[in-house]
Amino acid sequence: MSSFNRVFRFYTRSDVYPEIIDYLKGRWAALEASSETERIFIRYIYHDGPPLKISSRDDLIKVFIRYRGLNPRTIYGSINIYSKLVRRSDTEDYSNIIYSTPVIDVDLSLNEWRLGLEVLEEVLSFLEKYDVVDSVYIKWSGRGFHIHIHEKSISMDLLKKYHPLDISYSIVEFILRGVSDRIKPILDKSKDVERPLKIENKIDIQRVFTAPLSFHRILDYVAICMKPNEVNEFDVSWAEPDKFRHNRDWRRYIEGESDDLAVKRLGRWVDTALRSSRALNLLG
Repeated sequence: MSSFNRVFRFYTRSDVYPEIIDYLKGRWAALEASSETERIFIRYIYHDGPPLKISSRDDLIKVFIRYRGLNPRTIYGSINIYSKLVRRSDTEDYSNIIYSTPVIDVDLSLNEWRLGLEVLEEVLSFLEKYDVVDSVYIKWSGRGFHIHIHEKSISMDLLKKYHPLDISYSIVEFILRGVSDRIKPILDKSKDVERPLKIENKIDIQRVFTAPLSFHRILDYVAICMKPNEVNEFDVSWAEPDKFRHNRDWRRYIEGESDDLAVKRLGRWVDTALRSSRALNLLG
């Protein structure tokens, strides 16, 4: 079976495609094609077409068939959820963003995934202090963990006061500052020269992260989700495509659960963070 056929059959399975589609609804999608020489990212329909979006199984099938010659493999979704995605300019319009997902990126080498778990424990412990638990899910991407805070755990009242993207940036920045002292000794234990363990704030207007159950771009793993109470049990074997272990409760959230984390405990610092975020996004 060809690489394309294997990937395509996996994505059209009844236990796989609903996870991808539910995550991508309203998000700006991206495909990465398998190539030995360069990374090929597909973010628009045709060269000068509209932003790529995948809202149904038919959309998923059509886009994979359309780009079959490029051997598409990995599926991504933007951190932002948009009101509409019709024109290219819709992805650059701040007023078109209705939600933004705070995501903390823990990047690592595959052979140091256990060190990544130590970082996760510190971040999750920090979030628990702010009573942010039910709205959190962790995605193992193959070479790292993405700690997501569900975008709808931020109340509409708060979203009316601050821009969703700025809130995401502020939340992630606040968390990273809050755990920096505790995770530094863990980061120092990383021995991989080419891909050292690191934790970053990658929030910007065009940022994408791997969709649930998407294949890794190189490794023979798929991205699986878990809830905080499963982290201690995690093993990389959960991401094997033929027998993956994936928690569909990544959808679960409590509206307003992240409000305190976003603003109430940040005080005056939040306004500085928001201004910095907007400046970075405009520059980027």
